[in-house]
Amino acid sequence: MSDLIIIAAIGKDREIGYKNNLIWRLKEDLDFFRTTITNKLIVMGRKTYDSIPKNLPAKKYIVISKTLSPSKDIAVFRSISDFLQFAQTTDEDIYIIGGGEIYSALLPHTKKLILTEINNILPEADTHFPSFQKSEYKIRNIGKFNENGTGYTRNIYEKIKNAASPHFCSPNYLAIIPGS
Repeated sequence: MSDLIIIAAIGKDREIGYKNNLIWRLKEDLDFFRTTITNKLIVMGRKTYDSIPKNLPAKKYIVISKTLSPSKDIAVFRSISDFLQFAQTTDEDIYIIGGGEIYSALLPHTKKLILTEINNILPEADTHFPSFQKSEYKIRNIGKFNENGTGYTRNIYEKIKNAASPHFCSPNYLAIIPGS
């Protein structure tokens, strides 16, 4: 089974978007994002797919959508559970790139988060990254940056194997636990 890895840029209040657009556009961070997803599988919701450039260097676009039609350039899954079944069949890591609903739905299934944490707040943001228990992760700082007066850090959060998280396993595994 592949690892599901979230990658996101979030503000102090976990804000990630406004009116279906990224709110944090920092050149170094966008370059890091592009480098990280190069030749990787990326998964997103339809709104994120509609809003991103179609020339990202990813190996394959995967979109979770009830309405989008598959094409030679994208694989489409109609539900989170359909996507998770697929993820269990591949050995390739899959990077989750948004949006808010997809982050929320897939966070319990991820082992790693790569978060650019921006030292700023955008009160009008309408999309937020889901809250999570940082105590369930080993945190490794991989850089501190400042671009045009905006300070930010980049951290990798790796799930602690014994962390108490009842939904960290796949849905199929949970279904066979006696007494569940």
